[in-house]
Order: sequence, then C-alpha cells, then structure tokens
Amino acid sequence: MQSTKQPGPSIAQQTSQSVGTWNLDAQFFASLSKWTLDNPDSSLDNIFRRVDEAINTGQDYVDLIPDAPFPARSLVKSVAKLIQLGAKIGYSQDDVRKFAKDIIHFVGQVNQGRKWSLVDEICGWASTRLRDGRWNYKNRKVEGEIADFRARLNDASQMFNARSLIVISGGLDAIFQFLFKFLWAIFLRQDMFIVTLEKLKKSQDEIVIRNLKEQKRRQALEEELGSWTVPNATYSLQNKKPCDLDTRMEILDTIDTWLDDHSEGTSKNFLWLVGPPGCGKSAIMASVVRKCKARRIAAAQFFINRNDANTTNPIKYFPTVMLEVARQSDEVEQHLHDLIKDHSFSVDTPEEAAELFVDVVGKAAKNNPSIPILVIFDGLDETTRDHLEDTAATFSKLFSKLLDYPNAKILISSRPEDEILKSFRDTDTTLEQHVLKLAININDSNTRRDVRTYFQRRLTEIAMKHDLSSAVWPGDERLENLVDRASGLFIWAATAANYIHNFLRIHGKEVLDSALAQFDDKAMTDINTLYLTILENAYPKAFSKEWTFETFRRLLGAMIVLREPMNVGGLGSFLDLRETPGGKPVDVLNFVKHLRPLLVADVDDITEHTIPGSHKSFFDYLTSTGEHIPERFHINVQASNAELALVCLRHLTTVYPIVRSTQYASSEAGLMELPAPTLYSLSHAFISKKVDPILSQ
Repeated sequence: MQSTKQPGPSIAQQTSQSVGTWNLDAQFFASLSKWTLDNPDSSLDNIFRRVDEAINTGQDYVDLIPDAPFPARSLVKSVAKLIQLGAKIGYSQDDVRKFAKDIIHFVGQVNQGRKWSLVDEICGWASTRLRDGRWNYKNRKVEGEIADFRARLNDASQMFNARSLIVISGGLDAIFQFLFKFLWAIFLRQDMFIVTLEKLKKSQDEIVIRNLKEQKRRQALEEELGSWTVPNATYSLQNKKPCDLDTRMEILDTIDTWLDDHSEGTSKNFLWLVGPPGCGKSAIMASVVRKCKARRIAAAQFFINRNDANTTNPIKYFPTVMLEVARQSDEVEQHLHDLIKDHSFSVDTPEEAAELFVDVVGKAAKNNPSIPILVIFDGLDETTRDHLEDTAATFSKLFSKLLDYPNAKILISSRPEDEILKSFRDTDTTLEQHVLKLAININDSNTRRDVRTYFQRRLTEIAMKHDLSSAVWPGDERLENLVDRASGLFIWAATAANYIHNFLRIHGKEVLDSALAQFDDKAMTDINTLYLTILENAYPKAFSKEWTFETFRRLLGAMIVLREPMNVGGLGSFLDLRETPGGKPVDVLNFVKHLRPLLVADVDDITEHTIPGSHKSFFDYLTSTGEHIPERFHINVQASNAELALVCLRHLTTVYPIVRSTQYASSEAGLMELPAPTLYSLSHAFISKKVDPILSQ
C-alpha cells in the first residue's frame, strides 16, 4: 500500500511558530487603539521606527518590542524579519524597507481590517530564508529565489496597496456620504437663510430709504418752519409744575371726559379753561400733558410764558404745534411737507398759519379717528399785549373749523382778559356749540380742599427739614387760617409756603409762631398784600439805604423787561451794577437768595446758573400804580427799558465803534426820548446777537 505523504507546514505556519501570529481584525485594532492611548510614546509607529534604526545599525531589536498587552508584537517581529532579509539582498533593501513602513503606517491608521495572507506569507518566507543562511553568497539558485522574493514582494505590495485603497475608499465613501447629507441639509437651509436674508436686506434697504426720505423731509420742514417755531415751549422747559397728587381731580376728570368724547354732532373740539391769576391753570395744563404721556397720547403743547419773549409772539404758536403734530406720523409729516413745498399755505401771518394748522390737525385726526389728537395752548393771556386781541380773534375763528374731526381736541387756558372775552363773546353762538368753557371757581369746596391738601404736603415737608413734628406744627387752626387767606389761589399758597420756609431758614425755630402769625391779618388775603409783606421783611425801610432799593428796582426792572431767560451769573455780568464807578459790583447771587420766595420757588440750591423768574401776578404788582405799591418797590417799565438799552449800547461800543457817534449813547436821559418799541428792539437785538439790522436803521 502506497503511503500518502502528508504536506509539511507552510512557510507561514513555520514562521508563526517562531514569531507568533496576528489577525488584522476589529479586536486587534481595538487593543492597538487602547495601547496607543495608554502609551502614547510607544505607539506602533514609534516602536517600528526604533526597531528599524536598530536593524540599520546592526543592533538587537527584540528588547525594543514591548511584551503583552502590546497586541502587535508578532507583527513588528515579522516585519523586522522582512527588513533583515531585504538588508541581505542589497538591491532590494530600499523596496523592502518602504514596503515595511507602509504596512506599519497603514496598520496604525486603519480602525478595522482583515488578515492579508500574502503579506503574512512574505514575512514568514523571509524568516525561513534568514534561518537557512543561504544569503551570504551568490549562486544561480539563490538568484532564482531572489527573483521569487521580488515577485512575491511586488505582489504583496500591490495587494496591500489595493486593499488599503479599498478600506480607505470605503471609509471615504462613508465620510463623503455623511458630508453630502450634511451639506445638502445646509444647502436646503441656506436657501431658507438666503430668502430670509434677502427679505431682511430688502427691509433694511426700505428702512434706510425711508429714513433718508424722513431726514430730507424734516430738514426741508426745518428750513421752511424752523424760524417760526419755539423748541422750548413745553411745560417742563418753561418750569411749569403739574398739580399736586390728589388735587384738581374734578377738573382733570372733566378734561379727560371731553378728550375721550368723539361722538359726531355732540362732542366739542375746543375746551377753554379760564380762571383768575394764580388759580393753578398752568399746573392743570401740565398735568394733562403728563397724563397723556402715561396714556401714550401725543399732546402738542405750547406754554406761553411772559418771562420768555420767544413764547409770547403769536406768529410762532401754530407753526410750533402743527410741526409737533406732523412729526407723530410719517403720512401727516409728508402731507405738511407737500403743502409747504407746493406753496398751498403760508405761515407769514397768524391767520395763514391758523389755516394750515387746521389742515394738518384735520389730517392727523382723520388718520386715527379713534385716538384724540390733542393740542394745548397755555397762558393765552400772556401773549404780547399789542397782539393779544388779534390773536384771540384768530383763535375764535377756528371754533367751527374742525367739525368733521370730533377727535381733534384743542385745549386753551387763559385769564379772563378783556381782549380775550371780547373776541370770544363776538362768537357766543359758536362758543356754545363748539367750545366747552370750564371756569375755575376759586371759592368752591373742591378748590378749598385742594388748597388744604397742598398746604398739608408743603408744611409737612418744611417741618421735616427743620426737625419739627408735623402733628404739632402748624396745627389745625393755623392750617385752616392759611387756607382761608389763600382764598382758592394756589399762587398765594405757594408763595406763602415758600416765604415760611425761607423765614425759618434765616431765623430758626424760635420764630415758629411769628412765621405764621403774620398771616392772621385778613388783609393778607390779597395776594398783593402778601407780596408787600415779603418785600418789607426782606428790605425793612428803617434798616435799608436808598442804594438797596435802587438795586432792587434796577435788577427787578431788568428781569421784567428783559423777557429773555438769563441766569444769575449772566445777569450780574451783563448789568454790572455798582454803587460808585470804582466800587464793587452788586452781589446778584445774594440778592436773588434774599428774594428766594418770590424769584426761585422750590429751588434749594441757588447758584450762578439758576435762572430767576416769578409769577406774572408779582411782576404785575411791581409795575402797577397806586397806594398799594410803595414807591421804593415800584418799577417804571420805560425807565427799565431805557437802562437796558443803555447797557446794551455800552457793551456794543466795544464791538461796534459806530455806536459811539449816536446822539443817544451818552446818557439814560437821552435814551428816554426814544420810543419804547425802539428801546425794546435795540436791547433785545443785542441780547439775541441780531443787532446789525437795528443799527442799519
């Protein structure tokens, strides 16, 4: 029986017995990844680099290969055998080393794989050939084996590269597939983003264009109407204070009801708040503006103030408020711009400006029929006296012009001056139909209650500042006495409270009783008597020299006729009052502090920047004639105008030499010969720095 020869172990099997086996599977690569993380300095690449250097220098490399748990020990040993064999075959050394490096680098990069049998076969074959020692000499047989080695090496390299590419390609395919999905999602969102951005850009462009148009439109309106308007005619800039909390509630409720009544045929466009001097009309009007702001209702306002000449010129009333109304709406502002541009209207006279005012307010009311369009004119009686009657007549002609716009609301306040009463009475029928007349009764119980509330608050504040008990001082009896003396006039209550505060500030707590005893006289009910009492306490006749009263008349006279806001420091340097030519200038700051209750009410810290002012009733008292006003306090308006003009001319001579040659420049007496309008024009032209046109005349 013929025996069958069993095949011997393969080259790979022989090699595995000496160097071990390896499988390029998931477990192998998982172990290799963990090893690399735990031993970054002994990664597969670093170990192979050290082994290659050892082989190249003829040193032993086995100790350079870590033991378990390093999973690639057998692989590194086999590749090392391959390099050693390549070194034996000189002209194959470079090829073998490159192939070995590729194997190690690829194994270190790929996360999963499979066993490559031909590479295994090459490594095992190289180990066998190294052991038999036949590579130390040349012969034909060796050359054949070398050719076989080179063929095997070439096949292994091609297979390795191909499979590497397959694995890498598979990984890249997966990466590209993910990237494609990711980029496609971004692309789809990009379309949405682009659409959104295009919308935003379009909106932004529209906003920019609209803003440019608005800026251009407002600039054009400013050029056309700017010189006809007063920017500081608001209650806050004119230092008008709203009513105290819980006062004037009935009057404010009546105004609210009128403001919200937009019923056709029965609602009235105009409300006329009328009352005597000092009854608190401006405070009520300021409260209306404040309440409108809280309700988000735009209220165009013009507070006329005799202490500010800019606000007393009626040519500026209507342009100021209609520009404010127009600015609340782009459409209304554009409407006003078109009317001005087309010369459809003019503002050269109050009558023409009133017509344009009706058109603009009507347009605003029509655009928002459910919202009140409120315009406020406070202190109509403080209009320049020469123009008051005509101005009142212009207003009266408007009473029937807004019938088609029930939400157009015009609120006017004034004293019952003859010029206003005459113009409004001429249209009694119209007045009843279109104007709600709201007269303030200073004698009714509501007014008395409000005055008491005001006194309680102010006297409590004074008591706290002077460490007094408000439960004891001033006491109910004294409080009621003050309320009686006020007779419903808030200006009396405010002036008395300021006087008491200042009296205690100067004399201390020991004058508590005397501070209030001064008001026991029933004659104190007259506001003029109160003014005189304050003046005589500030400047006792027996202890004041004539220069003191002259200073009073000249300073107060300048404040009255100046009609331009000027602070304490500016007033002192402008007038430069001195008792003698070489003497020191008057201390205007101390003078104003001396008259604190009358000139700077509710101001604790008076400085050079404080602007003094007073209620119209006080200035009326100083300029009036009769026994109730002592000569030492009486202000001659004509003389004050003359002195003001003389001061202006004195300043002008330093700038305009031609002024020195005028026949009036030498004395106050000469200036007294000039007409009052000329004096007024010259002085105010200098103050407002518009003197050239006056001098040319």
